[in-house]
Amino acid sequence: MIKKVLSGVNFGSVLRVRRIGVLIILISLLSLRAQGQDNNHNQAWFDISGSIKLSDQLSLIPEVGFRTEPSIDLNQVYFRTYLNFRPHRAIKLSAWAAQFNSWRSDNQRATEVRTSQFVSVYWPRVAGFKFEYRLGLDQRIFFLPGYELRKYVHRSRIKIGLHTPVFSLLKSPKAFYGNGSFEVLRNMNQQEVIQWIDHDWISVTLGYRLSESLKIEANMLLINLLDPVTNDFEREITVYRLRFKGNFH
Repeated sequence: MIKKVLSGVNFGSVLRVRRIGVLIILISLLSLRAQGQDNNHNQAWFDISGSIKLSDQLSLIPEVGFRTEPSIDLNQVYFRTYLNFRPHRAIKLSAWAAQFNSWRSDNQRATEVRTSQFVSVYWPRVAGFKFEYRLGLDQRIFFLPGYELRKYVHRSRIKIGLHTPVFSLLKSPKAFYGNGSFEVLRNMNQQEVIQWIDHDWISVTLGYRLSESLKIEANMLLINLLDPVTNDFEREITVYRLRFKGNFH
């Protein structure tokens, strides 16, 4: 399966995009370093996923990732699995389950289990551009040291997005693509929750097709966190994310 993915890779394209990848990493590190110099909150996320086709309509996507925010000494590793079903070209039904493991350098640790369910509609398609509307629910269960089941959160999620057609950049072949979205996440179970559960985020992504089976994406998220007590947006996080996506169809 791995040979199938690598056999389609244009290694000349890999070399051309290498400088872009190095630049992304350098920008991320500089932004995280700047955390100690101002009042911004910055995170770096890295993840790898692979889409496995089970049928013409059904696919399974395992994913592993790492997240870090050095300013508050927070690190996370997570494992997530998506199940996608497409009853129609313009409709996708999705569900996923994940486990997040968090730790700090002083050995504080926590575990969180998350599940989500989504309905996505991709319409209309105009001149290669594709609009996305997504409605969903997610559940977050927190297990913290010294406590039994500490918190349970049930949230609604509403997302609007736009996907570009494949395009050329810097005299390259047509291998780049992009997307942008805005999403609102709100707690629904009306109980006291851990801070920063409610938030809005803006996402912008630039992707590059290394082959028909392998893609790399640079993603930036601007997250506005809502304080549940004051009901005001009181903290902002900028996320720099690097993603590798395989396709085993």
